[in-house]
Amino acid sequence: MNHIKDILSSVLSFLKTTFYDNYNAGIFGTYAEWAGIIFTILTIIFTLRFYNKDNRIVFRVAVNKKNKQTKTDEGIIYSADEIYIIQAINLSKMSETVYFDGIRYKYAFFEKLWIKMKNNKIEYLQTTISVFFESGDKFEYVGPRNSTKEQIFESHWIDDFVVNRFKKTNKPVTIEVVYANATGQEFTQDVLFSKKDIKYIESIRENFKDRIERRKSEVLLKKELENKKYKDLL
Repeated sequence: MNHIKDILSSVLSFLKTTFYDNYNAGIFGTYAEWAGIIFTILTIIFTLRFYNKDNRIVFRVAVNKKNKQTKTDEGIIYSADEIYIIQAINLSKMSETVYFDGIRYKYAFFEKLWIKMKNNKIEYLQTTISVFFESGDKFEYVGPRNSTKEQIFESHWIDDFVVNRFKKTNKPVTIEVVYANATGQEFTQDVLFSKKDIKYIESIRENFKDRIERRKSEVLLKKELENKKYKDLL
């Protein structure tokens, strides 16, 4: 940052001497001098551009969904239950400290403006917020080409969050997975759920509820049979 300030200070001093002072003195310079001035300005612009490009902070947020795995002596057992695995990858040339900021709905521009006008807060998935507050070390120091630790969430937490939004809008839902650094700069990844995706989630949830109800009925029936057998013995 100090380098940029020094360069800008030199540029301003150069422009003042070249244009303002020479103009007051009635000196406008030759074509060669003007060509040199233009070349110098372009050189400074490109220098600043490449400096900022080399020193910018870039993180890529990765979101993957897969089946649960359980390691046993016999090998890896895959479950029908799914989980989301989230982490951020540092694509910069320098290290940075970041933290997982949670998952929130992505609103359209005017929706977000309306929320700010009403002093409302953007809605986050509370389960992901609690991860930040409950973790002992909220910030992670991530070197170039390295990644943060994985954040793992049960799929039903995120799926329910999406379905609740869909019920209010009846439109496809986009959520943002958010990381941020100490200065508040955010690194996000959008995850779009189409109507087809949400209908599939709802069907899975209904099937799960049916299995739970059937299981409850089986347990109750078993208890009734055991009670009847016990009474017959008496």
